[in-house]
Amino acid sequence: MTLSDRLTENISNNGSAAAPPPVSSLAVVTQRREVRESGQAVAFRELKKEILEHLLQTLDLAKLDNLDHAVVSGRLSAAITERLQEQNRLMTDADRLRLIQEVNNEILGLGPLEPLLLDDSISDILVTVQARSTSNERVNSP
Repeated sequence: MTLSDRLTENISNNGSAAAPPPVSSLAVVTQRREVRESGQAVAFRELKKEILEHLLQTLDLAKLDNLDHAVVSGRLSAAITERLQEQNRLMTDADRLRLIQEVNNEILGLGPLEPLLLDDSISDILVTVQARSTSNERVNSP
């Protein structure tokens, strides 16, 4: 049943538009994850895993701690681009930049939590199991 069908049904039953029932943020995250689980998403995740494994084997992580974050990020970007060229992988600029950002987040930050931490509309993050998280957006009161 579509949203417009539900709204039409609520109007005909109540005479006025009723507020839709609240949706769990976990349900929203789960639905988004199901939508993204296409063949391309799986291939992207596998490529990211392979790139991460390669970088972790070839980089000296102890030296990364002593360098400036911007320098390390630039070196990681160059190493990822080089690895993609070695494998003759063709990617769009957007996908390549997304790959670089996600790998940077994994190595230098908190992985998939980084975008959530940077989003000012998110006030809480609950991690329930590995690779799954939910977030609650702040509600601005008038």
